[in-house]
Amino acid sequence: GFGFGWRSVWEGGVGLFIVSGVALFALTMVWLRGIQLRSRFRKYQVVFEFSQACGICVGTPVRIRGVNVGSVVRVDSTLRSIDAIAEVRVLACMSLSSFAILLPL
Repeated sequence: GFGFGWRSVWEGGVGLFIVSGVALFALTMVWLRGIQLRSRFRKYQVVFEFSQACGICVGTPVRIRGVNVGSVVRVDSTLRSIDAIAEVRVLACMSLSSFAILLPL
């Protein structure tokens, strides 16, 4: 017959255990891929010096050849210049020799 007998409860429990195990495995794999993806990037702090910096504020995106690589995290102003401090993420295999002074974080 139909109903909640011992066998149907046991089979439901086993099915729930298998489904939760598969979900836990999938979440673990997604989490590990995220760590692996983040470790492929290096973060640098870059200081851009401008004589005029209209429109630059915290959160302004930093682009290299049209690709977003970071954002401005702080803007400092002095009497002679405006410094925009940006945090830039690049692939670990990339070279930034033609870039500004880079300070690893």
